[in-house]
Amino acid sequence: MRYKFDGEPMGFASLPTTLLAIGYPSLDANQQDHLVNRVIRSKESSASMAGWQWQARVVAAQLPRAYRGAAAGSATRAQIAGHLERINGRWTIGAAQAEAILKSGDVTDPVAAKLYGVIGTAASRTGEARWIDVLIDGIDDPRDVCAATCASHLTSLPDGVWNDIHDDRIIAMMKAFHATPNGHSGLILFDRLLITIESRRLATPELLNELIEVSRAIQMRIWPPRTVEMLAVLRRLEGRPAPLQLKFDIDELRWPANAPADVPALKVRFANAETERPDLVHLIFGGDNRGPRWERLRITLRREEDGAEVQSYVPTNNFGGMMSWGQLKNDQIAYDILLPRYIRKPPPGKYQLRVQYHDRQQISALTDIGRYFVFESDPIWLVVEGE
Repeated sequence: MRYKFDGEPMGFASLPTTLLAIGYPSLDANQQDHLVNRVIRSKESSASMAGWQWQARVVAAQLPRAYRGAAAGSATRAQIAGHLERINGRWTIGAAQAEAILKSGDVTDPVAAKLYGVIGTAASRTGEARWIDVLIDGIDDPRDVCAATCASHLTSLPDGVWNDIHDDRIIAMMKAFHATPNGHSGLILFDRLLITIESRRLATPELLNELIEVSRAIQMRIWPPRTVEMLAVLRRLEGRPAPLQLKFDIDELRWPANAPADVPALKVRFANAETERPDLVHLIFGGDNRGPRWERLRITLRREEDGAEVQSYVPTNNFGGMMSWGQLKNDQIAYDILLPRYIRKPPPGKYQLRVQYHDRQQISALTDIGRYFVFESDPIWLVVEGE
């Protein structure tokens, strides 16, 4: 039987293309390639959009069987993987099919990342433990793009789904995290895990000491090792002071009427308060100071009368800067915070002011930092004078 690929789709879908889509695994490589091109080209006509979506779904449904039937490392398997990558632009493959292709092996890195993305979408939508487990196992994937994709989807899971993840899977994620790339998604996942471990009181000394040693051992992978955060969780659960302290020399600051742009200023000092393991208090120095402010600091204000938070953050541009890292010595960092560069002047009144710090993330203008693990100073009073 010979197949013809000519003619434009009419109405819902052209009969020849649809029949070919159903028979995708039985076609030779040239016919498969021609079919996929045909399906994708039909998208260009708005009248054939419904037909294109149907054909793409049919072809995508056939891909796992065709992929598994091709020899590992063969040109046919590589071609089918390319078809998957192209058709999957409209998320036409299901999570079960994506998992089947991942398990078959011999998948290129970009295709594997897309497959993890399909599974991540299913995990967020359904909350099924099956898909969450695939993502958890995926953060230990040696392919950086795959690990980052899994970390990103785990990070963005809705709170209701995240809170249903069992304790042992949270710990498994934390132990596997050392393979996650040092990127934004991995950074936020690490913070979310720390917050969860602390809130569920899973942070035993044995667990955190194991994680700290793993982190130190792979310092060149996620530099510097984020040991200060893990140590902070342990100290908080023990009811002891945090290893990193943000301190002021005053207990009240005034914001005068008609103040110039560089007033008021507040000096904050970073102190290593750890007595048992001061060598674990590692910080990044610089990296975000090529601009009008230090971006990893954030100012919070709460009104004296009702404790309500007042948010009025000033956006700015930052261009990085020279960076180093190492153990924090006492008073090694002292920074003058010019308040007008962080927040707009609030209405006259009295406010509790705190400074928050994150060692990796630029948080100065974020309105919600609920998923970030931050260090916070004790409050001082800010008195804002009227005009």
